[in-house]
Order: sequence, then structure tokens, then C-alpha cells
Amino acid sequence: MRTSLIASAFVAIAAISSSIAVSGNVAKKATSTDPLHLTLANELVDGILAQAANGETEDASGTLTNRYGGAVGSYYITFADANVEGSMYSNFTRCAPFLTQLFKAAYGWTPPTAIGNSPDPKKYYNSIVDNKNGFSKRAKFTDWQPGDILASPYYDPNPNIGHVMLILGAQEISNNAETKTREYAVQVLDSSSDQHSSDTRTLFGSLPKGVGRGVIKVKTVDDQITQWAWKVTNSYYSGKDRPLAIGKINQ
Repeated sequence: MRTSLIASAFVAIAAISSSIAVSGNVAKKATSTDPLHLTLANELVDGILAQAANGETEDASGTLTNRYGGAVGSYYITFADANVEGSMYSNFTRCAPFLTQLFKAAYGWTPPTAIGNSPDPKKYYNSIVDNKNGFSKRAKFTDWQPGDILASPYYDPNPNIGHVMLILGAQEISNNAETKTREYAVQVLDSSSDQHSSDTRTLFGSLPKGVGRGVIKVKTVDDQITQWAWKVTNSYYSGKDRPLAIGKINQ
């Protein structure tokens, strides 16, 4: 069983959402062994948090540096350049467009025609489970690697059609050997309108939404994901209404 690369960020499920001290360092800084998109994602989150800690939550035009929302053609992420005066880290995305912008920044990635120029969560999910469009599914949950994609399409009544996240680490919090059922506290990085457990987006009142890190809960049976929950203290979504797949971009 792989232990979490960032195990210090987790505690037992009974205390995880109330006891973890949230800080800009809640996730381990990406290393040279991490995929480039994860290195950039962590740099972006750390940069936005550092700016906010210095009271810099808006750019020169008065626009918040961390926003959730937008439409096709308006999404962006930017990285501060020490050689450019006034350059700042900033984000204006939804969950799936955040991944698309991140993959473009890391690899010059162009989404295949089959999934359009701005894939939604369902297209990311289908690409992963079908092993196509440049993505591959992990055979088992414990095969996860930092920077893997967690994708969930929503089929229940909800204005959102799904959600996608990057996995940073996972720690087992329960294990029933008889049923082969395990639960995990999973730290993720995403662009969201709501906070997970122990979420960096709660650090600053002006940054309740946008890109950040938090902790979700995942259940597996025989090492296959069956259900997940937005927070570790929440009830699980129906596996039928909100399935969850884990995979990677083939770069």
C-alpha cells in the first residue's frame, strides 16, 4: 500500500475537517519527479496564496486574482514573472477549463477534436474510462500517482454537470478486510465554487472560490472506486448518480 506523499496533511477521519490547520503549505511542494502540470498547479496555488497573504488579492485593473466562473474563450491562468513588473499569479476558470488551461500551459496541449476545445467533466470522464483522446484509466485506485485526474459526471438533478480534480495524496482511513472495502482521505487540487474539507480557499475572505487545495473522501471495493464525497464528513454520493474515475493524461 502506497503511503501518502503528503501524509502530514491528514489526520483520522473523525477529526480531519476540524483539526487540520489549513495553510498555504498544506500540500507538499511539487518536486522534479512530479508531472509538469502538477508542478505548475502547485506553483499557481502557492503564488495566489502568497499574494493574498501580502494583501494582494486584485490585479492592477482591480480584478480578483482568484475567481471561479467564466465561459469558453474567457478562461485563463497566469503565472507571475519576476522580470515583468506588475506580473501576478491569477486564475479565472471552472473545474474542467482549469485542467485544460493547465495542460495547455504545461504541454502546449490541444484537446482532440472529439472532445472539443474546452472539454467538460463528462468528456474528461469518458476519455479516461474509455482510454482515449490522450487519457488512460488507472487499473486500481492504489495505482494513483500525484497529478492524476479524478473525474465525476453528474447524472442527478444538479445545475452542474460534473467535477474534475487533480489528486495530490491519499491516506487510508478505514479498512474492512471481509468486504474488501476501504475509505481514503484524498487531497485534491481543483478550481471550485465550493470548499472541500481543510480547504485553502477558506484562508482569505476575499478568496472563497477559485483554485485551491482541499480534502475529499473516496470509497473503494476490491481497489475499485465505488463512491466519493465532497468532504470527509459528508455522506457519499450515489455511485450511479456521480461515478468517479481516476486516470492520467498521456504526456
